Amino acid sequence: MPGSWTEGTLTKPVGGYCYWENTSTRDRVITALDPSTLDAIKAGAPSGTDLTLGGHAAYSLRATGVHVQTTWIDIDGQLLIVEIPLSSDAAADLSNATALAEIAVGNT
Repeated sequence: MPGSWTEGTLTKPVGGYCYWENTSTRDRVITALDPSTLDAIKAGAPSGTDLTLGGHAAYSLRATGVHVQTTWIDIDGQLLIVEIPLSSDAAADLSNATALAEIAVGNT
């Protein structure tokens, strides 16, 4: 993506998120923690993809209505969420989301 990226701050300790924003496009990469379960996410959004990331169960969903690829990773009973903006290439979006989620898992 063109432009530079700036780091946002954690919006609040519980239920908040951290983001990085592209200064040109205003696209955001978001990370957050959620107390939900993968089963609950899958029940509400059944068209995603099951994954295993760093030995953890995960689920990724391309949501064209809100223009994001969201990946949920089960880390010790809570979900780590990684969300990226969509491009026109669904396969690349899943690959990029997976790679970024694996980096996040490696830093937990």
